[in-house]
Amino acid sequence: MCPRSSLRGDGGQIVPIDAAGRLSARIVRQATLKARPGASHDMCAVNARQVDAELLAFLSA
Repeated sequence: MCPRSSLRGDGGQIVPIDAAGRLSARIVRQATLKARPGASHDMCAVNARQVDAELLAFLSA
């Protein structure tokens, strides 16, 4: 099984991190959760540079 990275914001109100992010990181094998403080559902647009850096670091490992 391949490693998985889950990037989530802990400021989202649509799907709170405890309802989905932390749960999925526990039940998916080889998953790593990266919680971005204050980020919400639109973090890929609002925090694009930080998200890109996290993804590149994960893919390079």
